[in-house]
Amino acid sequence: MKHKDKGEILDVAIVGAGVSGVYSGWRMLRDGTARTPPRIGVFEGSDRVGGRLLSLTPPGMPDTRCEFGGMRYMSRHVLVNWLVEEFHMATEPMPVGDPANIAYLRGEQFRLSDLNTASTLPYRFRGAEKHVVNDAANSLLLFALQQIVPTCLGLSHDALLIEVRTAKFQGTPLHQLGFWNVLARVLSPDGYAFVRDTGGYDCLVSNWSAADAIPFILADFGANVTYSRFPHGYDEMPQRLAQEFVAAGGQLHLNTWLRSFDAGALPDGTQGVLLKFADGATVAARKLVLAMPRRSLEMLEPTGAVLDPAHVGVRALIESVKPIPLFKIFLCYDYAWWEAVGVKAGRSITDLPIRQCYYWDTEPKTATSPGGAALLASYDDDLSVSFWEGLRKKTAHTELWESQRPQATAPASSQDWSWHQAPVAMVEEAHRQLMEMHGLSSAPAPFAAAYRDWTEDPYGGGVNFWQIHARSWEVMQAIVHPRDDVPVYICGEAYSQEQGWVEGALQTAEIMLQKHFGLTPPPPMVPPLSAAEQAHRVLRSKRAKTAKAS
Repeated sequence: MKHKDKGEILDVAIVGAGVSGVYSGWRMLRDGTARTPPRIGVFEGSDRVGGRLLSLTPPGMPDTRCEFGGMRYMSRHVLVNWLVEEFHMATEPMPVGDPANIAYLRGEQFRLSDLNTASTLPYRFRGAEKHVVNDAANSLLLFALQQIVPTCLGLSHDALLIEVRTAKFQGTPLHQLGFWNVLARVLSPDGYAFVRDTGGYDCLVSNWSAADAIPFILADFGANVTYSRFPHGYDEMPQRLAQEFVAAGGQLHLNTWLRSFDAGALPDGTQGVLLKFADGATVAARKLVLAMPRRSLEMLEPTGAVLDPAHVGVRALIESVKPIPLFKIFLCYDYAWWEAVGVKAGRSITDLPIRQCYYWDTEPKTATSPGGAALLASYDDDLSVSFWEGLRKKTAHTELWESQRPQATAPASSQDWSWHQAPVAMVEEAHRQLMEMHGLSSAPAPFAAAYRDWTEDPYGGGVNFWQIHARSWEVMQAIVHPRDDVPVYICGEAYSQEQGWVEGALQTAEIMLQKHFGLTPPPPMVPPLSAAEQAHRVLRSKRAKTAKAS
């Protein structure tokens, strides 16, 4: 970034061009209530917009977008749905649980439809667990949740969020208990293992705040949940937001790493925030928005009116969540060999380190494209990520999996597939585990492979979960403005009640924008008018027309 004019003052500096950052800038310029548009700059340390949304095109498959970060949304995500409509974005259903898909557990292959026959499964269930597993209309996890919060299945999502604030389990407030700790009291060891193995995620049943885990699981992974995805890539959404932001007069600076900031006097003598960047540039702003997760905040110099260690309250807010490791590797094949064993779409699960695989997209061969089939070969989190750490270390001698199809020899940016090439050892191991779980002795080697480990800086993890003892409903309101006397604000998915979802990033941005920037709620957050209110509005309109005519 070029050094800013020493006399220039931004009204708002936003650091982080992930969803919450570019959305905040877009909303501020779109608001239109100010006489003159505010001067807003978005500063991003990397070379791209999107944060943990990263959609890449494999070589030879021009119509496929492999999602290395967030990949789907739900119908109840009102803000995401609003942006989909606002930008006329193409979407399509995303299947997950086909009964014919595979569950490879403890060395035995099953179909998902077999998971309701307890006697055939390699788990030693106890007591009522067998009957629950045999009931196709129930699940062992839902059974466990009812033992913890008996009313949980009968409450709406919003009502449950309020209920868990005061709920207790065996006399202890739920937010003071770890979810794993509580599950251990209501499930047998093998019952817990079955829930973890068949759920596909280690982190969901790990030790995070039980008060937040229960509504999260019921809302996001319940029986009636449906998902949608973006055929042109999920990162199209932040890119569109950024384009609209710039078109409205906003400034966007990539490859611009913030080093530190502090409250101080601005060039015009008023008080604001002074930002210092890694390239030596300085920026003055009346307000600063840090659209960043915990790890990114911790990488800033711990100095100044907000991040100095003396401000223990701010530090406690930042540390109220913990980053969760998340890893994805995509393998692309000449054809969908998995269809030979009866699977075509959705996901299969296993307790092997690959944990989940999604049968992604298949492109036919054409005159201009060789076609192929993409497979999200491993989507894993938490403990399973550590398995791949030993295979991902890149050194000068690490052999990378070379694509068998033309691609850029020198990737121009992190938006290029070849920027994320996987090591040969990682690809061979993922391919081996896929063969084992699908019951095949061999299949053609992939023609392309790429991966993303979100534990790497500056993200620290692919998602953030609330810590045990955190009163999340209070923290998410407080952290958006951690010090009342300093114009610095924090937003992003990490400190939301929709952690891991784009909706969470938008949710915290809206709390900040409405509470501290005076913006009115967007259309999806405005409650619908009652019949009486609608009638009153019609009557008032008629009276106004009558008065005008007279």
